[in-house]
Amino acid sequence: MNVQITDSMQSDSSTLNLREERFVEEYLATGCGTQAAKKAGYSDKSAKMLAWRLKRRPRVQRAIQVRREAQKQRLEQQADSIVMEYLELLEKAKSSDDHRTALKILNTLSTRLRIFERFMAEDLVRTMEASPSDQEALLDEAIKLAARLGRSAELVKLIELKLNSRKETQEDEATEALLELLVE
Repeated sequence: MNVQITDSMQSDSSTLNLREERFVEEYLATGCGTQAAKKAGYSDKSAKMLAWRLKRRPRVQRAIQVRREAQKQRLEQQADSIVMEYLELLEKAKSSDDHRTALKILNTLSTRLRIFERFMAEDLVRTMEASPSDQEALLDEAIKLAARLGRSAELVKLIELKLNSRKETQEDEATEALLELLVE
């Protein structure tokens, strides 16, 4: 039995069979092809290989892409709705001169929208655009950003990465110097 894809999902006369349809649903839910293949009714032994094959079928790829776009649109609509509710609450708090609540609403809204993180990341983005291959400059900007945002775990990892890259550079320079001495 075949399941017809709706007109908005269809770019040609492609159809998904029930297993493919179930695979697409499970793949979008879990992100794991092997698990999705098993839940779609394919054998445990061949699930990994079949998942790989299914994800390469044009009609399955289209179905996944269309459903992801639909999910994205629904999430954007939900986010817009939530922002509108926050803004209505903000207006009510302002009109009743409840400044403490208004400030909490603004803080929550800016945290949810990550407004300050985006603003603080501008230097990193500029560096990435100007010199994407300059690893040291990128690490410096990433370290500054992690410090500004108070992300200590990320900060430690970035500093370790920078220290390791310096060691590698020093080792490379020492190796080059030794090679030059040996060549002479």
